[in-house]
Formats: sequence, C-alpha cells, structure tokens
Amino acid sequence: MWTSVPRIPQVGCPAAQYRHFTKRKKTSLWFTVALLVVSVFILTIGLAATTRTENVTVGGYYPGIILGFGSFLGIIGLHLVENRKQMLIASIVFISFGVVAAFCCAIVDGVFAARHIVSMCFCVFFLLVNIKLLMCPV
Repeated sequence: MWTSVPRIPQVGCPAAQYRHFTKRKKTSLWFTVALLVVSVFILTIGLAATTRTENVTVGGYYPGIILGFGSFLGIIGLHLVENRKQMLIASIVFISFGVVAAFCCAIVDGVFAARHIVSMCFCVFFLLVNIKLLMCPV
C-alpha cells in the first residue's frame, strides 16, 4: 500500500560527498584539458606567426607556453593525493600569469605591427613622391 520513496542521501553522507567530489574532479579535469588544448593552439599560431614574419617582432607564443605549463600543473594536481593543494595553487598562479602575458603580448604585438605598417606607408609615400619628381621635374 505504501510505496517506498527512494532516499536521497544527505549532504553529510560520505557516499554523497564522494560522488560530489568525483563530479567536481571530472568537471575540473575537462576544463583543464580544454585549457591545455587552447594553449597548444595559441602556441602553434604564435610560432607560425613568428616564423612567417621576418622583420616584425612577434611574441604571441609566450602566453601559450605559460598557459600550457599552468594547465599541465593543474592536471597533475588533480591526480595527486598528498600535495594537491600546493600544485593547484601553482597552477592557478601560472594560469593567471599566462592571462596577463596574453594581454601584454597582444598590446605589444599590436604596437609593433602598427609601427611597421606606418613605416611601410611612409616609405611607399616617399618613394612615389620621389618617382613623380624624377619623372616630371618642375
């Protein structure tokens, strides 16, 4: 007559805490691996840009290295038992430095690219003016 309602484990129950912990660990592992993939992508694009430009300084691959190292420390820290807290703190620090380095490198690369574009425009302008003066002397 009475139907039994399945018991929902309380938050203080060790089984519920374990399931909650494993779910959080799995989610954080997915995000850390995704960050590692993004950092490898940043590193690849930065190295490709560096090797293709000859006279323009490009430093866009530095954040990829720092973010990759931070995400690597995060993956290791998630699997450790004893030194988990120290490794995760180091991971957070490196990821923070990587984000700051990404903003700084973007600004510096933009300034160098703008300076190069402006100098190229002036060179082309003065070249055209000199050719015009040579062709049609006043």
